[in-house]
Amino acid sequence: MAEVIDLKDRQKLKRDMEQVEKLESLQTMLRCGRCGMRCAKCGQHDDSVRQVTHSGTDIRFQLCGFCLDEYLDLIAYLGTPKRPDAPLWQNREWVRQWLAWIDYQAALTNYMTSPEVLSVIYELDKD
Repeated sequence: MAEVIDLKDRQKLKRDMEQVEKLESLQTMLRCGRCGMRCAKCGQHDDSVRQVTHSGTDIRFQLCGFCLDEYLDLIAYLGTPKRPDAPLWQNREWVRQWLAWIDYQAALTNYMTSPEVLSVIYELDKD
C-alpha cells in the first residue's frame, strides 16, 4: 500500500499518447500523402510522375504515365462520349470511378487547406 497509482495521471498520459499518435498520423499523411514522386491514382513511385491540374478547377495531383494517359482519355471521353476507337473498358462506370476519384482529390485538397489543419501544420513546424 506504500505506492498508490494515480489514475488521473495515468488517464492523462494515455490521452496524451493517443494525441501524439494522431498527430504523427496526420504528419505522415501530410508528408507522404501528396508525395511528388508518387502517383496519386495508383501509388507507383516514379521519376516521371507529372503534376496535373484538373481542367476548370484548382485541383492538382501527381500522375504516372499510365494514369496520365487514362486521365487524358477521360477528358477526351467527356468531350466525345461515343468514340469508336475507345477501349472497351472505358464505359460509364469507368468515368464514374474517375470522377469519384477526382472528387476525392478535391476533398483532400479542401481538408489539407482547412484552417484547422493549417493551424496544426503551423504548430508542428514550430517544433
